[in-house]
Amino acid sequence: MIPDKMGLFKAGDRVAVNPVQQCNACPACMRGEFNSCTHSEVIGVYLRERLEAGVPLAEAMAESISDLDGAFNYLVLSPEGLGVVRDRFGFKPLVAAETDEFVAIATEEIALRKALPGNYRVTEPPPGRALFYPLAAQAWFEMV
Repeated sequence: MIPDKMGLFKAGDRVAVNPVQQCNACPACMRGEFNSCTHSEVIGVYLRERLEAGVPLAEAMAESISDLDGAFNYLVLSPEGLGVVRDRFGFKPLVAAETDEFVAIATEEIALRKALPGNYRVTEPPPGRALFYPLAAQAWFEMV
């Protein structure tokens, strides 16, 4: 379901995401100290700078694919909509399900099926894609 229709968020609410994507390979990550990752990109800072420069959120997310290095997926929820980005390499798992009732994103299909039982199609977005689901509309569009 679209979050504002679920009663969780409404236009104007502030939401937060973890802005740091860890590599899961450096010594800090291997110790479980993800906040100390030596290979991380600060995605939240990147997006803030792009938004402050007047770039729309969906466009900034699409640009991040070529602007940022490394393997990453990230999800953003804002008053504009829900967006998810998969890096150009596609090393990290990512799946999506879209129905007339909801859009769901996860790293594994089994997680979606456990959280949202039912008959729906789950797809794996190809590498190098930014998907954006506007909250004001039922349809979604893809920026390549």
